[in-house]
Amino acid sequence: MSDPTPTPSPYSSKEAWTATILEAFNGPDETVESTFLKLYTRDTIIKMDGKTYDFAAFLTQAMYFRSIAVSFDLKSQCFLRDGNMFAEKHTFIATMKQDGTRAAVEAYLFAELDADSKAIWVDEQPRTIEA
Repeated sequence: MSDPTPTPSPYSSKEAWTATILEAFNGPDETVESTFLKLYTRDTIIKMDGKTYDFAAFLTQAMYFRSIAVSFDLKSQCFLRDGNMFAEKHTFIATMKQDGTRAAVEAYLFAELDADSKAIWVDEQPRTIEA
């Protein structure tokens, strides 16, 4: 019996990272936490737009975004990993449930990864742009 092929870290490629983020935001409610735990640990500190979140608060924020949008898309423009350091630039677009309008954010994200390739800390600087 052979061992199953290990799943690559979400931080191993632009495609793996994008797929994990989209799975977290577009997948079923019951998998959101486990999907984000592919990227973070329960001890990860996440700073977004000047606000600091622990994992539980970040998860609450993500669930709120999921509650007001019907779908999400992400376009990663720049993906860099150097050892345990990670930097990425993306455009994140949400289609809103209420009226179908689209809201877009461009963000620069920086992180330090642990030995298991999960973020220790994340600093994301978003700005709203035209969708």
